[in-house]
Amino acid sequence: MIDEELLKEVRTYMRLDDYSKADPDWHNEVNKEVETLILSAETFLKSHGVKKDYENELYKIAIFMLVSIWYDHRGLEENTREIPIGVTRIIRQLNILNDYGSI
Repeated sequence: MIDEELLKEVRTYMRLDDYSKADPDWHNEVNKEVETLILSAETFLKSHGVKKDYENELYKIAIFMLVSIWYDHRGLEENTREIPIGVTRIIRQLNILNDYGSI
């Protein structure tokens, strides 16, 4: 289960709340999708050696970016396997922080 505050932050980052107020069913369905994508983003970062740390704003931005990218490109097959360079750079910085404690 995803923390409600985190879910709200991700939805705000993605600007999804602007559209979901009128339709509660759509709101609930989107919440389920976003929760799944958050868990997937956490797993993705973990598989790249990044420790889960929501106190680190850089970690949160990586989660926000991955969820947003995957949400926007759901159902598409082309160009969805590549992670944008911005996310790749954040992963490198997070790995440095994990290894050395600071940059």
